Amino acid sequence: MSEYEERAAAARQTGKQFGISRCAKNYNTVVLPKPGGWQVYMVPGATENDIILVGGAYRIDTDASGRTITASRAFSKSCISLEKTLDTEAFTRSHLLDPQPTEMHVFWRLLGRKPIYLITTQNSLVWLIEKGHTRPAEKIDAKN
Repeated sequence: MSEYEERAAAARQTGKQFGISRCAKNYNTVVLPKPGGWQVYMVPGATENDIILVGGAYRIDTDASGRTITASRAFSKSCISLEKTLDTEAFTRSHLLDPQPTEMHVFWRLLGRKPIYLITTQNSLVWLIEKGHTRPAEKIDAKN
């Protein structure tokens, strides 16, 4: 392996050893370079084609060597799954951790191949995630 590949593999191994609350037996990993390090995404692996696991995903950031964790974050607080049926037009869910959608919400939309209406509870916005893009759809009136 090249030095680049060795560091990417080290980052993956570091990410896999990070203590996460598991929402699936198997996890898929994606390792992406970033300035000064790596981002390791831990995504629960679904075993059924019509189920999308939208809980239990994490990002673990490492240094350039891939051996030291510099930051981490969960993308949800619980294990959540969405079922896609022939009648599914879109998915709706709330998000408690950020005031806007994250990269994982775009990933889940692409994985499910249906729009997602995401309610961010910090600012009472409804976001529409479709075709790889996000935009605010409306503001929720908290009085009603």
